[in-house]
Amino acid sequence: MRWRLGYSSVTVRSAEQTSTAGRDTGRGLSAPQQRRAAYRVPVSLPVWFDQPVECDCQLVDLSVNGARFDAELPCDPGSASEFMLVTESYGTIPIAGEVVRVGKGETAVRFLRLAHDAARVVTEIVALEQRRRLKLRVKVI
Repeated sequence: MRWRLGYSSVTVRSAEQTSTAGRDTGRGLSAPQQRRAAYRVPVSLPVWFDQPVECDCQLVDLSVNGARFDAELPCDPGSASEFMLVTESYGTIPIAGEVVRVGKGETAVRFLRLAHDAARVVTEIVALEQRRRLKLRVKVI
């Protein structure tokens, strides 16, 4: 819709045209999209896998929704996984998940059902690392 006001014209855009949720804003620009529901923080914690195979490895990234490990497990995406997160402060925490990616020397898991204690521990670890990084002014990935 256009109105002429004196010597200039004004264009009125609908709400759909001006939305910045990753769609075209009408000017050929689009806002960047957030790929993840939760931010990952780099961590280095030992992990013991029970399923799909018994092995120990290192936790590399952690978010409240999942984790990435430094070992390429012999399984396919969609496989169930169970592992024990080993921490000094909280002890050994059992976590169940689903493998979402395997390859390039790493495995990524999405958490499926976290017990209340496990959810609290994961949330606290992520929050503590985010606070530490903010103090150091390091960008959280």
